[in-house]
Amino acid sequence: MHADWNDVIWAITTRMDPARDTVLVENTPIDYLDFASPVSGLGSKMGLDATNKWPGENPA
Repeated sequence: MHADWNDVIWAITTRMDPARDTVLVENTPIDYLDFASPVSGLGSKMGLDATNKWPGENPA
């Protein structure tokens, strides 16, 4: 876990293209104590890729 949230926010705002670097997964198992989901035990998750990109990963 990253300890400095300022670094996390900096990486998200400078290294991410939301269309390219966001992954959404629907209907996946979640904690049964997460009451935000309409279906018990299933929900959605989001992944963000705020890492440095290799030259081939950058769009032309």
